Amino acid sequence: MANEKKSRSYGDTLEEWKLIMEAYESNQEDLPHLEAPKNQLKALLEQAKDTIEQQAALAARRQEMTQQLADALDQGRKLATFLRTGIKHRYGNRSEKLVEFGVQPLRPRRPAVSTDQPPGPEAPEAAPTAQS
Repeated sequence: MANEKKSRSYGDTLEEWKLIMEAYESNQEDLPHLEAPKNQLKALLEQAKDTIEQQAALAARRQEMTQQLADALDQGRKLATFLRTGIKHRYGNRSEKLVEFGVQPLRPRRPAVSTDQPPGPEAPEAAPTAQS
Protein backbone atom coordinates (compact mmCIF):
# COMPACT_ATOMS: atom_id res chain seq x y z
CA MET A 1 0.00 0.00 0.00
CA ALA A 2 2.96 2.34 0.57
CA ASN A 3 3.95 2.10 -3.10
CA GLU A 4 0.37 2.82 -4.14
CA LYS A 5 0.35 6.11 -2.17
CA LYS A 6 3.70 7.21 -3.63
CA SER A 7 2.52 6.76 -7.21
CA ARG A 8 -0.49 9.07 -6.84
CA SER A 9 -0.26 12.46 -8.52
CA TYR A 10 -0.35 15.77 -6.69
CA GLY A 11 -3.78 16.43 -8.09
CA ASP A 12 -5.14 13.12 -6.84
CA THR A 13 -3.74 13.76 -3.37
CA LEU A 14 -5.14 17.29 -3.22
CA GLU A 15 -8.55 16.08 -4.41
CA GLU A 16 -8.52 13.47 -1.65
CA TRP A 17 -7.69 16.15 0.93
CA LYS A 18 -10.49 18.39 -0.38
CA LEU A 19 -12.93 15.47 -0.10
CA ILE A 20 -11.87 14.87 3.52
CA MET A 21 -12.22 18.58 4.31
CA GLU A 22 -15.72 18.78 2.78
CA ALA A 23 -16.86 15.63 4.56
CA TYR A 24 -15.41 16.91 7.82
CA GLU A 25 -17.28 20.23 7.47
CA SER A 26 -20.53 18.30 6.98
CA ASN A 27 -19.88 16.18 10.07
CA GLN A 28 -17.85 18.46 12.34
CA GLU A 29 -20.27 18.17 15.26
CA ASP A 30 -19.46 14.43 15.43
CA LEU A 31 -15.69 15.01 15.18
CA PRO A 32 -14.73 17.84 17.57
CA HIS A 33 -11.64 15.93 18.71
CA LEU A 34 -10.23 16.10 15.13
CA GLU A 35 -10.39 19.88 14.78
CA ALA A 36 -6.61 20.41 15.23
CA PRO A 37 -5.51 17.82 12.62
CA LYS A 38 -8.20 19.13 10.25
CA ASN A 39 -6.78 22.64 10.59
CA GLN A 40 -3.28 21.32 9.94
CA LEU A 41 -4.45 19.50 6.81
CA LYS A 42 -6.28 22.63 5.66
CA ALA A 43 -3.07 24.67 6.07
CA LEU A 44 -1.07 22.04 4.17
CA LEU A 45 -3.66 22.01 1.40
CA GLU A 46 -3.31 25.78 0.96
CA GLN A 47 0.48 25.52 1.11
CA ALA A 48 0.47 22.78 -1.55
CA LYS A 49 -1.82 24.85 -3.82
CA ASP A 50 0.45 27.89 -3.45
CA THR A 51 3.53 25.80 -4.13
CA ILE A 52 1.99 24.30 -7.27
CA GLU A 53 1.11 27.80 -8.51
CA GLN A 54 4.66 29.00 -7.84
CA GLN A 55 6.03 25.93 -9.59
CA ALA A 56 3.91 26.68 -12.67
CA ALA A 57 5.04 30.32 -12.65
CA LEU A 58 8.67 29.24 -12.39
CA ALA A 59 8.23 26.78 -15.25
CA ALA A 60 6.82 29.58 -17.41
CA ARG A 61 9.70 31.87 -16.37
CA ARG A 62 12.23 29.12 -17.17
CA GLN A 63 10.73 28.79 -20.66
CA GLU A 64 11.01 32.56 -21.14
CA MET A 65 14.63 32.50 -19.98
CA THR A 66 15.40 29.59 -22.29
CA GLN A 67 13.96 31.55 -25.23
CA GLN A 68 15.95 34.66 -24.28
CA LEU A 69 19.11 32.57 -24.05
CA ALA A 70 18.44 30.99 -27.46
CA ASP A 71 17.90 34.45 -28.99
CA ALA A 72 21.09 35.82 -27.42
CA LEU A 73 23.11 32.83 -28.61
CA ASP A 74 21.70 33.16 -32.13
CA GLN A 75 22.57 36.87 -32.29
CA GLY A 76 25.99 36.23 -30.78
CA ARG A 77 26.80 33.51 -33.31
CA LYS A 78 25.89 35.84 -36.17
CA LEU A 79 28.04 38.63 -34.75
CA ALA A 80 30.96 36.28 -34.14
CA THR A 81 30.76 35.09 -37.75
CA PHE A 82 30.69 38.71 -38.93
CA LEU A 83 33.73 39.55 -36.78
CA ARG A 84 35.68 36.50 -37.98
CA THR A 85 35.00 37.52 -41.57
CA GLY A 86 36.20 41.07 -40.88
CA ILE A 87 39.31 39.77 -39.13
CA LYS A 88 40.13 37.50 -42.07
CA HIS A 89 39.63 40.41 -44.41
CA ARG A 90 41.99 42.61 -42.37
CA TYR A 91 44.80 40.08 -41.82
CA GLY A 92 44.27 37.75 -44.78
CA ASN A 93 43.22 34.11 -44.90
CA ARG A 94 46.77 32.80 -44.46
CA SER A 95 47.93 35.00 -41.58
CA GLU A 96 49.01 33.24 -38.41
CA LYS A 97 47.55 36.25 -36.55
CA LEU A 98 44.15 34.61 -37.06
CA VAL A 99 45.04 32.00 -34.44
CA GLU A 100 44.73 34.69 -31.73
CA PHE A 101 41.05 35.01 -32.66
CA GLY A 102 40.40 31.28 -32.72
CA VAL A 103 40.36 31.20 -36.51
CA GLN A 104 42.30 28.53 -38.38
CA PRO A 105 44.41 30.15 -41.11
CA LEU A 106 44.62 28.59 -44.55
CA ARG A 107 47.86 26.70 -44.75
CA PRO A 108 49.45 25.04 -47.75
CA ARG A 109 48.66 21.40 -48.13
CA ARG A 110 51.39 18.96 -47.36
CA PRO A 111 52.29 16.57 -50.14
CA ALA A 112 50.49 13.28 -49.90
CA VAL A 113 52.63 10.41 -48.70
CA SER A 114 52.25 7.35 -50.88
CA THR A 115 51.56 4.16 -48.95
CA ASP A 116 52.42 1.90 -51.90
CA GLN A 117 56.18 2.14 -51.57
CA PRO A 118 58.28 2.25 -48.46
CA PRO A 119 59.98 5.62 -47.91
CA GLY A 120 63.48 5.83 -49.25
CA PRO A 121 65.40 6.80 -52.32
CA GLU A 122 63.34 6.49 -55.43
CA ALA A 123 64.67 4.51 -58.33
CA PRO A 124 65.19 6.68 -61.40
CA GLU A 125 62.74 5.91 -64.12
CA ALA A 126 64.16 4.70 -67.37
CA ALA A 127 63.98 7.33 -70.05
CA PRO A 128 61.99 6.26 -73.05
CA THR A 129 64.26 5.29 -75.91
CA ALA A 130 63.63 6.70 -79.29
CA GLN A 131 63.18 4.12 -81.94
CA SER A 132 63.88 5.18 -85.42
